[in-house]
Amino acid sequence: MSIPNGSSTQSGRVSEFFRQSQKGQTTVDLQPLLHQVHDPQTFLRFARALMADKTACSSDDTDWQNVTVEGFLESAIAWAEDSDFGISQGLPPSNPWQQFAVFLYCGKIYE
Repeated sequence: MSIPNGSSTQSGRVSEFFRQSQKGQTTVDLQPLLHQVHDPQTFLRFARALMADKTACSSDDTDWQNVTVEGFLESAIAWAEDSDFGISQGLPPSNPWQQFAVFLYCGKIYE
């Protein structure tokens, strides 16, 4: 499975997702959580981490390609249409929770 290219926790507390980057900025490592999504609980854990990541980014942060709701959704939709909701990238259609988590993640990174 190929998930577009960002610490894993069992808790839902947003503060537990933060880590310091090499530049001293607060960041969230989303990739491990994205790979773990398979049910409602792991989806919500990922969504909380994505929210924490957005909260932690500064106005000059380049990690978020889309900072408005409109831009976020436009990019997520474009990814879904371009990749057949990730199926052409190897996402299993049997895991709709992960497909939707990747949809949200692509709202952050897809241009």
